[in-house]
Amino acid sequence: MIRLKIILTVLFLLAFNVITFSQVGIGTDQPNASAAIELSSATQGFIPPRMTRQQMIAIQYPAEGLIIYCTDCTPKGLYVSDGEGFYNSSDTPPAEVTSNTGRIWLDRDIGARRAATSEDDYLALGHLFQWGRDADGHEYVLWGEGGTAIELSPSVSIPGGLSSIDDLSTVSGSFVSISNVINSWADFPEQDLFWQNGFKDPCPEGFSVPSASEWDEEINSWSTKDRAGAFASPLKIPYLGTSRTGITDNVSLDNFQRIYWAKDNVSAIDPGQKGGLVIINEDASSTQAREYTAVGRVFAFPVRCIKNQVQDNAPKPVYSSTGKIWLDRNLGATRVARYSRDYKAYGSLFQWGRDADGHEVINWISSNSTDGAEQSRERTGVSTTATPGNSDFYVYDGVNPDSNWLSLSSQQDEDALWKNGINNPCPDHYRVPTQVELLAEITGNLEQNFNTVLRLPGVISRDRNSTIPAFTISYNYWTSTVASGDAIDRAVSVVYPEDGVTFSSNSPRNTGHPVRCIYDEVPTVVSSTGRIWMDRDLGASRVAQSADDFQAYGSLFQWGRKADAHELINYTDAITGTAYNPTTTTQATTAEATNASFVIGFDDWTTFDNDGSVLWPKDSKGVNDPCPTGFKVPSLADWEAEIALFSSSDMTGAFSSPLKLTQGGFRWGDQSSGGSGGNVVQPTSGFYWTANGGVGSASRVRIEAPGGNAIDTFGSPRANGMSVRCIKEE
Repeated sequence: MIRLKIILTVLFLLAFNVITFSQVGIGTDQPNASAAIELSSATQGFIPPRMTRQQMIAIQYPAEGLIIYCTDCTPKGLYVSDGEGFYNSSDTPPAEVTSNTGRIWLDRDIGARRAATSEDDYLALGHLFQWGRDADGHEYVLWGEGGTAIELSPSVSIPGGLSSIDDLSTVSGSFVSISNVINSWADFPEQDLFWQNGFKDPCPEGFSVPSASEWDEEINSWSTKDRAGAFASPLKIPYLGTSRTGITDNVSLDNFQRIYWAKDNVSAIDPGQKGGLVIINEDASSTQAREYTAVGRVFAFPVRCIKNQVQDNAPKPVYSSTGKIWLDRNLGATRVARYSRDYKAYGSLFQWGRDADGHEVINWISSNSTDGAEQSRERTGVSTTATPGNSDFYVYDGVNPDSNWLSLSSQQDEDALWKNGINNPCPDHYRVPTQVELLAEITGNLEQNFNTVLRLPGVISRDRNSTIPAFTISYNYWTSTVASGDAIDRAVSVVYPEDGVTFSSNSPRNTGHPVRCIYDEVPTVVSSTGRIWMDRDLGASRVAQSADDFQAYGSLFQWGRKADAHELINYTDAITGTAYNPTTTTQATTAEATNASFVIGFDDWTTFDNDGSVLWPKDSKGVNDPCPTGFKVPSLADWEAEIALFSSSDMTGAFSSPLKLTQGGFRWGDQSSGGSGGNVVQPTSGFYWTANGGVGSASRVRIEAPGGNAIDTFGSPRANGMSVRCIKEE
């Protein structure tokens, strides 16, 4: 008992010291003023947590700066997390390098201990990934002198591969080997989505696995397209080829080829669950100094990360399997979720019916706990107006109704919030979804709902007494639907358990839940012909206020190409526009480009579908049609019917029509444009694509300024970038 009292007394004094002075001194009663904790001893040292490598990499979502002493790593020693993985204290951290093409890459392969200092630098040999898998530990390889693998992640044998996406967690940290004659470590359709648009991508935030096209651009910029040119380039690629097979689980070293994964899903053109490979051969005299091929996803190769091209990290629209358009992240989140409980993708927690006035702000610091998290202040009671004029989170005071932050004289007025778009916290043209709309998208457990295009993370809610649970097994998202029956002051949220089936719940309106915004009905206008069109150019932020309203110019699409960011233009005034993304001189060979670069130097951006009957067919919606569901790129006949009713055959008549057309200019892409390839031509005329395509060219509408050559509908190379105005399908 005496000993217990002594211990309690010491703990009390230590706690008092921490609270009073915000410093701890052990071995000294005068800790350094710059230190929160100072340990002082001439005879003893400090021991941080000691773990095996498997224990260390099993830590989920390690905080940046987390320190572990690894007892069985090679070398043993202190390892520090950068928020994505662990690095030995003697290693140099990865850095960015700018390549000859102007693109930014990491200076080493994932898992390499340093950037290569020589062509055979074994410390620059990184980990080996199975195609489509995240950095979960399965990729771990430690290379010794001469390129010998001296340590590997464990292997697990699954003869037919994983049969369900839900089984992913069972192989975390393990390399999957197979015995059946299949090409992949998995046999479920969702794997085709992996590595696409950052999904399950093992690269750090802001980077991704490069496409074959991006690799080809780099290789074309080297002094020689072989291993000598690879090392001489800014990427400093070593020549030792490394791989691991999922059939015999052997690690191989190749002195003649260096092989890297590309993110391309090639199953569509080479069936059998294969991934793209870029091979850098020994020398330029080889039959193919570098080549692009495909191989089974069960094999493992290194990954070198490239920085994403789109310059901003603003929320972007995504198309779901139901045909609806949603924002790609929760309202207030700084990024798209990278895993199911990615706290950086949690976003804000709104009280139902409130606008984004600051009450919703949460500064998340971990996925399970709120220790140290900043959140808006709390205020007891209720507001008597729908716009409180403060950023406080209203909490139940034990007196007023316990289910709402608001008390108006009319229940109908309270129910109108969000339901009728009042206090809508979403961006322009987006709104809070209804119960029906959200339930159509999320219909399973946590992992199943994350593994959709919406990437919904499991967000912890803020309770009406202002607390946020440190752990929860179910996750709520608000809808705009009000509760029915006796559930006054409640609204409907959609709930999906950690391991269960999605359902709806009547939540108190003063609870804080996340919001995922859905695109509102497509803004339309009825033209003089009686047809329904979008009221603005695709990509424009508003209906044109004048013919030279640059905020209404929108995007410039290459003909037959979908919205993949190649089309994005930053207009700063009525005559100046610059592209977000760079150009490339590599044509695509399929219906989809492998990156956001604008293709120049050819009449067409792709060699696929020469006559355009698949990409943008004139009589139906094509596979690459960028228009919203129910709309399509108009045909030449559609355009000619409208033009015939304009008050004048020039920009004056085009703008004064119900379509409010603009003079957004166009972007050079064809081979005749020479040095101007990729440039945005000074906007003085309007250029609009039609859906009438041909070999290498397509019909477009050109609208000249008053006094010009009026309106013509000649052909233009499909590589050029022009505006798109969508028409409703009949």
